Formats: sequence, C-alpha cells, structure tokens
Amino acid sequence: MEFADAPMSLALYMGAQFARAAEDLTWAPAGTLHRRFLGWLRGGHEDDALGTRTP
Repeated sequence: MEFADAPMSLALYMGAQFARAAEDLTWAPAGTLHRRFLGWLRGGHEDDALGTRTP
C-alpha cells in the first residue's frame, strides 16, 4: 500500500534492495536477481509488483 500511487518510488526502492541482495547472494546469478527484483519494470505478460496485469 505504501507504494500504490508511487511506482517510481517503488522502482527505486526495489533497485536498492536488488543491489543489497547481489552483495549478499554472490552465488546467485545476477540475471535471476534482476528479474526477481526489477523484472516487473519491463511490463509484459507477468503481474507487476503493484498487482496489476500489463498487456
């Protein structure tokens, strides 16, 4: 709910969390982490982080 009307703020927050996760999870592939934290930014057929479906 905190980011419901602020998708750019959510993107910045998730970018910071992605960077922290990449530091902590050095064994995890960067592409996998990127998709998990920021994949919703590209849109597509998956649900985005706000719970809405993109065309």
